[in-house]
Amino acid sequence: MLKLIENNENAVVVLHEIYGINEHIKDVCAEYHDRGFDVYCPHLFEHGLPFKYEQQDQAYKNFVNTCGFDTTKINLLFSAE
Repeated sequence: MLKLIENNENAVVVLHEIYGINEHIKDVCAEYHDRGFDVYCPHLFEHGLPFKYEQQDQAYKNFVNTCGFDTTKINLLFSAE
């Protein structure tokens, strides 16, 4: 999980795209943090490596097989951290 925490009054949970926690998602997290939010971005995949945007088909298959659209899995992954 990517965490940017300074015990701010406000917090945000950022869910990454099918590509994982890539530079774009890290930038999004940093932007929220710069605006005064604590940021939590859980890894929704078992592996921590992001896919490149050119790997969209592989990234989508991985997303469906690993996480999918089942919010129960997302809840479990987030609460486990």
